[in-house]
Amino acid sequence: MAAFALSDGQRETLRALCDTVISRLSEEEVAEALRIPLADVDPEHVKAYCKTRGSDLAVPEAVEAALATHLPEDVQRELSILLTAMGTRLGMLVLTGFASSFAALTPEKREQAVTGLRTSAISAKRKAFVSLKSLIALKTMGLDWSKTNPLNHGKEASSIWAALGYEGPAPHAEI
Repeated sequence: MAAFALSDGQRETLRALCDTVISRLSEEEVAEALRIPLADVDPEHVKAYCKTRGSDLAVPEAVEAALATHLPEDVQRELSILLTAMGTRLGMLVLTGFASSFAALTPEKREQAVTGLRTSAISAKRKAFVSLKSLIALKTMGLDWSKTNPLNHGKEASSIWAALGYEGPAPHAEI
């Protein structure tokens, strides 16, 4: 059995997907988020959370590693085919109605394409969306990015967790 690895084109598509699911908000959206008072949450963590993209956190690399080590070969193959299709004009036309590779779409068109997968009448499209979104969200929310996120507020706590009011897991010594 050969080791699983994505091609450069598949990585580009995965990166664009991660940056669509975990997208950087506009200044207006950040200002709106900061208008909502949150008890015990530092507004600087909220700002950092709102400005962070999936690729800022190396989520695409974490997702690829998870695909390689935790998923069965048939699922790896399915997701590999999906990423390949999304990297082509013809594949995107069939999947979403957009005649451009996913990575070449504007952020707004990417959101529309992903929404189209999520709400499709075709169950395989919905399954593909849920699988990728779940893996992206798991890698984003499940790992401590406090030391590696360039937008993190300080190094003591993950802004991704702190903005949501989560202190992080208990120290290993307490478990």
